[in-house]
Amino acid sequence: MIQGVAEFANQEQVIFLSVVRIVISNPQTFDDFRKSMQKREGTRLTESESIFTKTKNRLTSFIFGNKIKENKRKRELIILADLIEPAIIHICGESEQEVKNAESWLKELALNQLDGQVITNDLLYGFGKREHEELRCLQKQLQVKIEFEYKQSVVEIRVCGLKRNVSSAGFKIHQMMEDVRKEQERINDEELISHMVQWQFKDGNQFMPFDNATNFKLENAFIMKENSVVIEIHSKTRVLLAEGEDKNIPNHWEDMNGLQFKEVELSRSSQEYVDVTTSFLKTSAHYTIVKIKRIQNLSLWKKYLLEKKTISEKNALGNKNERILFHKPTRQSVEMISTRGFDRNFTELPVYGKGSYFCTEGASSIHDTYSSIKANRAIHRLKYMFRARVITGEFCQGVNNMIVPPVKNTSYPTDLYDSVVDNPLVPSLFVIFKDIQAYPEYFIEYY
Repeated sequence: MIQGVAEFANQEQVIFLSVVRIVISNPQTFDDFRKSMQKREGTRLTESESIFTKTKNRLTSFIFGNKIKENKRKRELIILADLIEPAIIHICGESEQEVKNAESWLKELALNQLDGQVITNDLLYGFGKREHEELRCLQKQLQVKIEFEYKQSVVEIRVCGLKRNVSSAGFKIHQMMEDVRKEQERINDEELISHMVQWQFKDGNQFMPFDNATNFKLENAFIMKENSVVIEIHSKTRVLLAEGEDKNIPNHWEDMNGLQFKEVELSRSSQEYVDVTTSFLKTSAHYTIVKIKRIQNLSLWKKYLLEKKTISEKNALGNKNERILFHKPTRQSVEMISTRGFDRNFTELPVYGKGSYFCTEGASSIHDTYSSIKANRAIHRLKYMFRARVITGEFCQGVNNMIVPPVKNTSYPTDLYDSVVDNPLVPSLFVIFKDIQAYPEYFIEYY
């Protein structure tokens, strides 16, 4: 009976048929009829849409507009059409209007439980096959729809589904983006180190360079003074044992005990404390020092030494490439500078260029940040200062909003000055544009 109705309704010449009613008075026959309808639910006419499909399309159109039909060739879509199990609802009522009212109420109820989220970030360019597979698994697990689209200038991820599931999917996608960011940082670090130092192994009669990842692993083990490191050469695992000491690590540093970063508070009776205090108070004797910490950051120190070696070899013999300068940070950036180094993106007043600023005198400062402390029954404003080693190299006059130093010789457009200053004749302020050109050697708290 159902097959006959379906075949008749599917004929092209049937244009006036709007509804078919089947009256069944026998309960046993009704049960058989209902089971038959349920079996045939998946074979409905192609022109019809389930309530779930209609609701989904309506929500998608509401959130994203008609753009979802555009640029299909330029987007990669991950669709859950064959993964989401639709809910089948049969509505019976005393009149057609009551059935329509019930259908509208159900649609509105479903729409109120659905939500959409658009995520746009350059990190999405880093999503590859692994991340796409994670998105597919995420769709199946949370029963949401995820669309991944490359546009001309941005990448978008669109998530559609139940509100709680959309929120969970969005959180997971942001975690994936953070993993991509860390991976990109690792690759950048490996690339940077590969340009500065290259570890090699002897293969027959010639030395062959390690790949960037292994090269970085070896260099990091060398910096950390590790006793051994596990690597692969020609798909064979090798354990390398360390010999000797790293002569580049300052002798006055405390033992790192396998750590990458360490802060050491200086004793007021030490000569090191006296030297740092003298250099800082040379032009600012009215200040009182609360404490001085030595920053022992192996990774930053090694990168700094490599950059110093590169610039020293590039510049003329006898040029003063390194200076002891001062940098006053914001209170919020102190920890970031100590652990990750100076960041030119923190510069707020690029008077002589968009770089990191350093002064020759401890009293000089662009910013004045502080917090309150009690000393001698009075409230003082605690301030912060870094005494840093800075590779200034060859410098010239800086100008507003400069993003890189000028070219030294137009015949060699890639040969740039190493830094810029406020006054080339008597410089009191230096600006660098490469963060690894400075090392935060000491952190000073004072008022």
